[in-house]
Amino acid sequence: MKLKDAAIKAIEPGDKEMKLSGGAGLFLRVHPSGAKAWVYAYRFDGKQKKLTLGQYPNLSLKDARKARQDARDLLDQGVDPGAQKQANKHKDTQNTFSGIAEDWFSVYKVNRADKTISVYRNMLDTHILPKIGDMDIREIKRLQLVGLVKENTLFEPSKDRAKHEGKVAISTALNMCYCLGMIFKHAINIGRIEYSVATDLSSVLPEPNYSNQNTMIKPEDVKTLLQAIRMPG
Repeated sequence: MKLKDAAIKAIEPGDKEMKLSGGAGLFLRVHPSGAKAWVYAYRFDGKQKKLTLGQYPNLSLKDARKARQDARDLLDQGVDPGAQKQANKHKDTQNTFSGIAEDWFSVYKVNRADKTISVYRNMLDTHILPKIGDMDIREIKRLQLVGLVKENTLFEPSKDRAKHEGKVAISTALNMCYCLGMIFKHAINIGRIEYSVATDLSSVLPEPNYSNQNTMIKPEDVKTLLQAIRMPG
């Protein structure tokens, strides 16, 4: 009997794993838990192998047959479809933001002070990687970075402790912008992207209030100041 979607939906899992043939090496594996997965059985280099194509219903019967044909096309070219899938998976991992960020950090921390290393490590682990770490860096948009910076920044001091939760001062947020900018620059340098969407990201933040710093003397006031110092008391 030819496998059809209606029949697949009506399948009731049993006590043992079941295998339903979809033809030409394709079969549906039905686990006792009810989970269903498409598998392609093939031979390569004299060895019997199996390739999981995807889960049903996320991968429909029609798409499973197309995936099987794609695998057979690779076999015709002398390529092991299972090995190719692993290679593609590794390649995709190389393009994740977290993978590139860790690569950048391994270079950045060399000869840096322990305090500086700790600051940027904490920034990555707390504010950046949990939000965009799993994303493909090629798909990250500038507005996503702007939102990330703004949502982690405490723009105005507040007595409400809840408003401070998980947020950083503007001066620290500027460091976050620097960190993001350097990671994207690193991605360009290793050939992962062609351009950076994190350039001049600090422009979305106001100038920090360095109220505890001494007021800077204007160049035109230096002469007056020197004359005042030289005047007898």
